[in-house]
Amino acid sequence: MMDLYRISFSFPLSSLFYILQYYLRVKSVWYE
Repeated sequence: MMDLYRISFSFPLSSLFYILQYYLRVKSVWYE
């Protein structure tokens, strides 16, 4: 049960980081 909780918590966190990285990349392209 604890493993499932940790996985479900870690997944949105990593996907949020990926989205942030993508956003920063798009932003830098826009400003260039």
